[in-house]
Order: sequence, then structure tokens, then C-alpha cells
Amino acid sequence: NRPADTHRRCHLPQHFTTVFAELPLDEMVMQIHRCRHEFSISAGRPAPASCSTPTAAVCHSTLTMTFARHLVLPLLVVLMTVLSTVDATHNTSFHGIPGTTNTISGYDTELGSNPICWLGRSASPDEDVGTDARQDVFDSSTSSSPELTSFPNVLMKDYVLAGDVELKLECPEGVAMEANLPEEFLQEGFRPRTNTWFNYTVTGTIRLDTNEIEGYHIISDDGPKIAVQIILCELGLSGFCSPFVHEQAAFRLNRDNITEVRQPGDRHGGTHVHSPYVFVPVDPEASQFEFEATIPTRVNLPGEFYAIGTVQFYTGDFNNKVNYRYDMANAVQQRVVTYQAEPEILGIRVWVERVVWIGCGLTCGLLLYVGIWTVGSLKHNVMRLSQGSLLALMAFLSVVGCGSAVMFAPTSDFFCRWNQPLSMIPRTMIVAIIAARLLRIHSGVSPLLLEHYQKASVCTTLRNRCCFMDNERWQGTFIVTLLTIPQLVIQCVELFVAPREAVVWFNQDESVGRMECSASPSSSGENESLPADWEVTIASSGFFYLLFLALALLVTSYILRNLPSLLSEARSIFVVLFHNVCASAIGMIIVAVTRDPTSSPEVQFLVRVAVTLFWYLNTCYRLVWPKLSMIRRGDTILVNKLIHPQVLDKSDKTHIEPPSEPQVGHRRIRGPSMSLNQKTSLRFAQLGEDTDDCSVVLGDDSGAGGGMQSTSDRITPFWPSTDRRILVRDDQTPNRGLLLKMVELQELLYKINTNVTSGLAVDREEWQALRNMSYNMGEVFRDRVEFEWEDLTEHTAITRT
Repeated sequence: NRPADTHRRCHLPQHFTTVFAELPLDEMVMQIHRCRHEFSISAGRPAPASCSTPTAAVCHSTLTMTFARHLVLPLLVVLMTVLSTVDATHNTSFHGIPGTTNTISGYDTELGSNPICWLGRSASPDEDVGTDARQDVFDSSTSSSPELTSFPNVLMKDYVLAGDVELKLECPEGVAMEANLPEEFLQEGFRPRTNTWFNYTVTGTIRLDTNEIEGYHIISDDGPKIAVQIILCELGLSGFCSPFVHEQAAFRLNRDNITEVRQPGDRHGGTHVHSPYVFVPVDPEASQFEFEATIPTRVNLPGEFYAIGTVQFYTGDFNNKVNYRYDMANAVQQRVVTYQAEPEILGIRVWVERVVWIGCGLTCGLLLYVGIWTVGSLKHNVMRLSQGSLLALMAFLSVVGCGSAVMFAPTSDFFCRWNQPLSMIPRTMIVAIIAARLLRIHSGVSPLLLEHYQKASVCTTLRNRCCFMDNERWQGTFIVTLLTIPQLVIQCVELFVAPREAVVWFNQDESVGRMECSASPSSSGENESLPADWEVTIASSGFFYLLFLALALLVTSYILRNLPSLLSEARSIFVVLFHNVCASAIGMIIVAVTRDPTSSPEVQFLVRVAVTLFWYLNTCYRLVWPKLSMIRRGDTILVNKLIHPQVLDKSDKTHIEPPSEPQVGHRRIRGPSMSLNQKTSLRFAQLGEDTDDCSVVLGDDSGAGGGMQSTSDRITPFWPSTDRRILVRDDQTPNRGLLLKMVELQELLYKINTNVTSGLAVDREEWQALRNMSYNMGEVFRDRVEFEWEDLTEHTAITRT
């Protein structure tokens, strides 16, 4: 194929005709068949002075023999006519087009699967091998003796090539090989990565007992063995991928004085990557043998490569005077292999984790202090009236929840497995505690705030010594347990049925990935590390259950936000739930927007931690801390008569049965029942600040809390009769009827003020009701309300004025 070699190839020894005559019939026909492109056989013209193949010289020598011209010519015509139908089989070009193929069925042809073989002969000791012969095989133009070129190799370091390396149309009989990709490459969705060793395999057979193999036994500098190698030629740079691209690159670098310091897996000359040689020893007495070699190969930079396996061995004659070099190569079945760079795995940086650990630690310490303080204050009236045991439980659950926030980092399977249970269960229990407190407010206050305040409720049995607190204690525990059980079941199912693990979620081409907590890898689709649908359902069920509870309580707290409650908890609960739901919604939006394999998981991690810490801090700050502040300030706590739990007798709509056996201290008082229409007086119980037995102390005849009450005065209407005075004492709540009227006036004022400030009209009836109610309230405070700290003479003077 090289014009520089044409002249040398055309001048062969005259005895080559004898060699030609000794060829097998099929080989002779093939050689003669190629001659028709060089000669005009019918005219018997000689070959041109220059020809492109050695067969032209063969034909020329043959046809110019005088004694055989007329004898061979008819035979040649007949043979070429018969074989014209099989021209494509024996012609190495496609339809006679030069350069399309070089072999008959090698991997250089379309769908070719057979190996390609090259043969080279060494110089014999009789040939003059001087210093000029030490030229590179690819630089024969500079050699004064081009027939002898230096061709060193790992098997024979001082090998000198005589002539050229011959490309065989087909490998000799008994010689075969194939190269196979690593097993991992055959897995669906597998992507070869750079900087990773993979084991290619090369198998083959060599028979030395055939007439087509030159030499009789395997030789090398270190004994009988063969060399196996994998060569990965980069597409678009290396040209035809053959075993000699390595020598070509080495010659070019040496010619240009380029010194490369290569590591295994680096590109040689920028065109190809080759593995280290693997040597397979051979039995010197065996005439045929099979081999299988595993070749570790590594690529350091990404790219697309044409992968071939190569086998090299040397054979010698009986006297080892002439050695033959055989090079075999075959492409892997898949031909092209694409190596990708190691994916960029986005994770949580160390300093970010440390900041989160410090923040969560400080928050847990603060909440733990609040919880311990709450437990130490359980006997205080503030905590006794505020369900202090539930508040203490809320504080300790907040400690657990804030501590689990550090486990949102998807850095280990342990964190991924336990962050959901340790986060969702405490939150659900806190929401259940809030639900219990809302139920306490609703059941204790709403029956007393009917539109016309015509129903009174009294404690009908008073069988427990703590009518105000004991019932709510077990009710709160029941509600917390009932609302927490579903979340507990969901988390247990997720923990044992679909445990979460730390996996890498890749983008479509798997060039970038991020750490993610997932139940298990999915086997289909581009998001192969995302959980399956049913696993997503389990993982999200706990969150949606918590969200449902929070929204339901938010609506309930909105309805009850204006109800009077102990220590103003109704509005505080509404604010807590509203802020928590808003923070969770904002966090969900940010997490959804940034949920992509190419985005940093730090954003999602920090958002979840921030929302979690805000959730618990906001709850404890608004529901627990105010109670502790009141204890610290030593505020005097009054039991609001509107929140005393009463039992309404719904069986009788017209009158209220009085308590059959009301209890004063440890005495039972009996008396006749009275109709609702009677103008009688009722004094509500006040919780003694210095007693622990929750004993009920009824008001005296003057309406003040404390002291004893007669049997005839145990029930009063909501609005006291005109002949009774209302005494307001210091550190005690006023008469219940006065409180109801004040609440009614407050609601009417609030409604009118809201309409006015909003630009809405106020009805005549509302103005009239406001005037009447204000007038009546003024008369009550002028004529009937007496303050304990005022002088009776001063009050009489004010009344007369």
C-alpha cells in the first residue's frame, strides 16, 4: 500500500516462479485472478515496469516463460472465467474499489468478526545487520538498508525485521482469538468510569502443526510465552486501530523529542490507551494450545474508544536462525466503549455539618433547660392549671426532635433509617398535645358562651376531689395516645418493611449525582436510585398525616382564637399552628424546587433543619415559656370562672338540676332544687393557691371567693338581682354574671370597631344594642359594684353623685 515499497516488491528473485508453481491450487488461482488488473492476458503483453503487488511480478515471470506460454494461457482463461462469479469472495476490495477492506472477514470489514494477522520475518545470521539497520520500522526512508529494520518488543528486545510486515488476508489455519468486555459492561445501565480498573478477557487457540504457520515452536527472550494486551484507540485520533498504533505513537514522540511521563491509563501519544502486557507461558513441547488471559485495563480520562485485544508471539525454526513474529488483533463485539469521568457526587460539606451540629446542640440544651424547669414547677398553680405534665412532655419531645435534625444529612444508612421516626413521632405527639389543649378550651368555655347566655352549667357530682383537673388529665392522655398511634404504625412499617438507605441519585447521563435517602434502588428508568412508588407512599404517609392534623387544628384554633381561656392560650395556640404550617409550606416549596440531582443537597438539608428547629422553638416559646415567665415573676393567678369545667344536663332544656350533693371542703350539703327562673345566686369554685388536694372553696354571701356559702345561696342567675351588691376583691375574679356581660359588651364593641375601621356600615340595631348595653353596664358599676379597697362612704358619695 505504500508507493515507497513498490519498486522493491516488484523485483523478486527469479526462482520465485518455482515457489509460485508449488502453491496450492486455490492460492494459485487467487494470485492469478489478481493479475488481470495488471496484464492483458489475451494479448500476452508483459507487465508494466512498475507494479503495485508482488503477484504482478509473479504473473510476469510466469507468462514470459517461452516453453510454457501457449500451455498455461488457455488454462488461465478457463480458470478466471469460472471464478468470475466468486470475485467478491477472494477480492479484498468491495466491488473492486481499492482501500475499502484489507482482509476477507477481519474486523476491518463490515460486520467482520475474525481476527486480523500480521507476519514479519527476522534477519538471518548470514545477513549483514549493521548500525544502519537500527532504524525504526516506520522510518525506512532514512535507512540505507531498508530491508533490515530494528523492531524491538517486550518478547524479543533485539529483534531485527527483514523486509516488511505482511498483512494476511486471513489468519493462518489453527490460529484464532477473540476479545471480550468486562462482565460489568454487559449489565444494563452500567457506565464505565475513569480511574477504575476493569478486567478484559482474551481467549484464543494457536496450532503449530499446520503448514500455514512459519516456525515450529514458540520462543522469546525469557522462554516460550506469548504477550496479550488491550488497546483502546480514541475515535477520531488514532486511525485504524491495530497492534502497531503503540509503535507509531512511540516513533512520533521520539522523532519530535517529546518525553511523556505516563501512568497506567494515560493516553499514549494522545491517541490511545493500552493496558500492561500480560504474559501467558506456553508448553514448549506442545504443538497446539489454548489460552485465556485476564487483562486489567484502566482509563484516566473520559472518551470514546475502539477496543481491540492483541496477541503477539514469535516462532523459530529448528536452528532458531530465522524467527517469525505474529501479531493478532480482534475487536470486541461491541466495538466502541465509552468511558465517563467519575461522577461529581454532591454531598454535605464537613463545615456545614459542624455548624448544624452546634446549632442543634445549643437548641437542645435550651429546650432541655425549659423541660427541667417545667418538671420542677409542676406543683405551681400555673402548671396545675395549664396541664403542666403535658407541657413538660412537649419540652422533652422538642429536645428529641431538635436532636434528630442532624440526621437529615444523607451521609449514612443509620441517619437515613432513623431520621424520619425521630422527627415525625415527636412532632405528631406535640400536635396531639395541642389538640388536647384545644379540646380543653372548647369543652370548658364554649358551652358558657351561647348567644343569649341562657344556659348555666354546674358540676353535678363533684365526686372527685379535683373536679377541675382530674378529668382533663386522663382526657389529655387519651387524645395524645389516640392521635399518635397512626404515626407510630406508619413509621414502624417504613422502618422494618422499607428501610431507607443512603444512595446516590444521578442525572440522566450519570455525570452528576447527589446523596439521597431512599428506601431502595429502582431497577428501571433513568432515576434508578429513586424509590419505587409504593415506597414513596410509605415514606410520605407520615408527613401527610402530620400535615392533616396540623391543618385541622389550625382551623379549629382559628374558630376558638377569640374565646376566653386560661392564661390566653386559645390565641397562642392559633399563632403557633399558623406559624408552623407557614414555615413547613415554605420549606416544602424550597425542597421541591431544589430537588434535582444537579443541585446541592446542602440546600435541602439546611432548610429541613431550619424548619425543624423553628417548629420546636416556636411551640415551646409560645406555649411553655409564658407559663415559666409567670412563675419567675411570681404573678398572682386567678381561676377564671368562665373556664371551670361544668357538666351540662342536656336532658332538660328548661331548667337545670342543681347538684344533688355539692361538696364544701369535706362536708356534703343537701338542699332543694330550684328552677332557672328563680333569682338565686351561684358562687363558683376557686382553686386555693396553697393547697394540693384540689379542694373546692365556694364564695360567701357577698360574692367573693373563699369562705363558706349557705345552702339557700348556692345557685344565682347570671345577672345578680338588683338588691344584691357585687363585691370585687383584690386578687380574685368578679361575679360570673358580671364577667359574661363584660364579654358580651366586648364582642359587640369589637364587631362595631371592625366594621368602622373597614369602611363598613353599622346597623341601627347594633348601635342601639351598644347604647343599651353600655348604659346597663354603667348602671351596674355605679349602683351595685363595690370594690373591696374603696371606702364605703366614698362609694356612697360617688353613687349619689
